[in-house]
Amino acid sequence: MVFKSSDFGTTWEVVSPDLTTNDPEKQKTAGGPAWRENTTAEYHCTIISLAESPVERGVLWAGTDDGYVQVSRDGGATWTNVSANVKGVGPTPPVSHVEPSRTAAGTAYCPSTAICSTTSSPTSSRPPTSVARGPASPGIYRWRLVWVVREDPKNPSLIYAGTEIGVFASRDGGSTWFKLHLGNLPAVSVHDIYIHPRENDIILGTHGRGMWILDDATAVQQLGRR
Repeated sequence: MVFKSSDFGTTWEVVSPDLTTNDPEKQKTAGGPAWRENTTAEYHCTIISLAESPVERGVLWAGTDDGYVQVSRDGGATWTNVSANVKGVGPTPPVSHVEPSRTAAGTAYCPSTAICSTTSSPTSSRPPTSVARGPASPGIYRWRLVWVVREDPKNPSLIYAGTEIGVFASRDGGSTWFKLHLGNLPAVSVHDIYIHPRENDIILGTHGRGMWILDDATAVQQLGRR
């Protein structure tokens, strides 16, 4: 469930039902019969990503490790499961990160084993709609795992994706992609991407190769600007 605190963490209240599949088959002890091999990774049905829209207060997005993407338009009072609207990906891919759009309250990017873009209208009673970046998009389904997606704060058409084999970028909102390995960045697993609000640097957090910084993203941000 999602918990909310209004006093800096002193007290908490529940603001969601169970947002996962709550599948008992995914909550069993692994290994055996002679030896259990639990590392806690065997147990899932857990919310692993949560974010609020920077455009509209109260629009919340949640992703689970058993394949659900849930959205609330009223600060957690009610939730809508939009997972079934995302076409072209497996039935239960873990949603490792949710990135709400900086320009559209009803849009969020949710990476897992592929990249999907889920859109909805927070002010409308119509069901959310979605579009998955499928096999027609070069390179997407060749990546083993996508860890993080970030929308550029100065150019909403520019999207960055951190994958198992490095960082990729799209200058057309996710329709096409290219590898963004400027300088001496190795082909390494990129787990986080951050655009510094003051310095405008692209900062990458990698798995096993430290932190990498591209000084001043202005040239990259000019790509595909509308």
